[in-house]
Amino acid sequence: MIQLFSTTAPDFSVYYEGAKNLFFGFLPYTAPGLFTGVGYPPPTLILYMPFLLFPYMIAQNIFTLVSILSVFIIVWVSKKLTGSTVNIFVISGLLQFWFPVQFTLGMGQSNLIALAFFLSGLYLSSSSGIVSGIAILLKPQLILLSVFFRNTKFWVLLAVTICTAVLVAYIYGGADPFIRYIFHEVPYMGQYRGVEVYYNQGVRAFVSRVLQDNPYAPAVIILMSLILILPILRIRSNVWLPAIPLLLLIEPLAWQHHHVFLIPVYMYLFEKIQNPKHIAFLVVSIVLVSLNLDAAGEPARNLLDAVRLTHAGVGVFIAYVLSLRYV
Repeated sequence: MIQLFSTTAPDFSVYYEGAKNLFFGFLPYTAPGLFTGVGYPPPTLILYMPFLLFPYMIAQNIFTLVSILSVFIIVWVSKKLTGSTVNIFVISGLLQFWFPVQFTLGMGQSNLIALAFFLSGLYLSSSSGIVSGIAILLKPQLILLSVFFRNTKFWVLLAVTICTAVLVAYIYGGADPFIRYIFHEVPYMGQYRGVEVYYNQGVRAFVSRVLQDNPYAPAVIILMSLILILPILRIRSNVWLPAIPLLLLIEPLAWQHHHVFLIPVYMYLFEKIQNPKHIAFLVVSIVLVSLNLDAAGEPARNLLDAVRLTHAGVGVFIAYVLSLRYV
């Protein structure tokens, strides 16, 4: 834990530098010395501009503290949403040792903060659109979960929140950052690369490990994603619960640190499942998601090896099937 506050968090450094470049009117996507590319639209970087008030390490430590606090908020709100009877402080403390949480904190990712905002949006009524809008700005893929909101006021507030961020980003950077993001960054992130890095654990990653450079691989990915989507269409209540593991399966870049999104799903399932066999499957799911084989760059030699290298994706699939069964 101490190391979190004394070493550089690579992804937060990207957010910080990207926000700094946008603030001064430069392209955030071409800044030299970035750990990795800025994979977020310009409005997202607006949320990181307040951190520019502080020197980098102080800003990073504040961000880390907010992320740790977000774990408690996630557990508290999840308990309210799912009817769970767990002890908030015990579960929040244990989660600090869970690999997806550690990965998020160590990389300086925004997953925990985004999830705290998203769940708070589900729990609140009057301002849910604003709160969910912040979550979506932090993690744009969460817009796929918001389609299950039916409240008109929610969509109005959500639109106002996102449009405000877009306007502020335009004031700082003009149209160039948006053009760069839409026509360069988005196509690059969506590009099929053959063999995905180990930390990507979704359907696309699994197919790429099996079929690699096969020209039919993108079509297989689309077909598998559609098959996964079909069962959720029959759900009428608490759709957001199975929608979370579904998102983690079908999003193009399903990094292992995204699996913190499963926290409310696991809390719900532990509360609802009574069947011993299903409990065993739930435990297997958690174990598979918790593993870190540190196999970056390791190719799959056969189908079983591809399954091994996509172990967390298998765990997410089990969680998806169980959530479909128990919502």
